Amino acid sequence: MKRQSIIFPKVGNTLNECEDYLMADDQNMRFAVSDGASDSVFSGLWAKCLVDTFSQYGNLNGNPDEIINKIYRNSINLWHDKIEWNNLKWNVKNKSVLGSYATFIGMEIKKNEKNYRVSCIAVGDSCAFIRTGKRLESFPIKDVSGFGLHPDLLWSGHGEPIYDDSPLEIPDYEMKNYTVESGSKILLASDAASKWIMEGGVKRIDELSSFLNPEKSYWDELRINGEMKNDDISIITIEV
Repeated sequence: MKRQSIIFPKVGNTLNECEDYLMADDQNMRFAVSDGASDSVFSGLWAKCLVDTFSQYGNLNGNPDEIINKIYRNSINLWHDKIEWNNLKWNVKNKSVLGSYATFIGMEIKKNEKNYRVSCIAVGDSCAFIRTGKRLESFPIKDVSGFGLHPDLLWSGHGEPIYDDSPLEIPDYEMKNYTVESGSKILLASDAASKWIMEGGVKRIDELSSFLNPEKSYWDELRINGEMKNDDISIITIEV
């Protein structure tokens, strides 16, 4: 398996201000991207908690509702534990208890005797692209018109831990399984990069799979020139 990844902040921001997070666990073949919503407090931390939790609990073989419940519940508790609530200024705390929001996509790849099983679970408009043979599919967004101003989001809750017996409303999510052959190309990306990838089609996917440019200046130029929205960028490319 060949894997590349990049993550860059908006043009003009530092990496510490980036609210995207990605996770690539090559050993367990689990990968995830989360895009924190910039209009909420601690959204970057919430995105990180989602991808870190997926690394631990991202077994996508089973009941989908139980899978998303476990990922969501444990992410909420991790987010709550990471914030030093007693040390927050009152105005930050007032915003923090409203919770944080993020999109999320997680992927698990399992090798079979003859091919690979690719399982994806998603909330929002961070996307997966799967190119196997002559077939190209995207998930969960199918065409560029699907990238709107109000994607579905995962909410961290009101700053309270969720206990095992506490009720938790399962968010709207999508899950899908694919069977792919050896040599297939797979990409995961946050929304701005996903839209740009979709606009470029098969050629762009092949180019990125071959070489994912690690230079920030290349990605800054795309956004300054208006070819891509000026947003945080996360991309993972995988060739099985």
